[in-house]
Amino acid sequence: MIPCFLSSLCVLFIALAIPLILQKVPPNCIYGFRTRKTLSDETIWYKANKFLGYGLVISSLSSLLVFGGGSLFPQIIPPSFIVNYANQILLVPIIVLLVSCFIYLHKL
Repeated sequence: MIPCFLSSLCVLFIALAIPLILQKVPPNCIYGFRTRKTLSDETIWYKANKFLGYGLVISSLSSLLVFGGGSLFPQIIPPSFIVNYANQILLVPIIVLLVSCFIYLHKL
């Protein structure tokens, strides 16, 4: 049950990343990588959000690999591991992504 829900959450993140990658999301106050710098310049907005979108796909796929692997190969990744470490499996890649995004934004 939990791996299925968490896998669905990863798929949702990937779906949310696609418009960012395709640069279909204009600057706004709701959706995207919103900072003073990104909201001040449309070119920076699209570059930063494209970077965020690709990173979101990669981080979601890495989490999905663990959740899916746990479902397909419970002898290798036991369900108890997924239940006990679900937050870390989701959050560590996202935290790495956010740090990477701010570093990238600083270089723009």
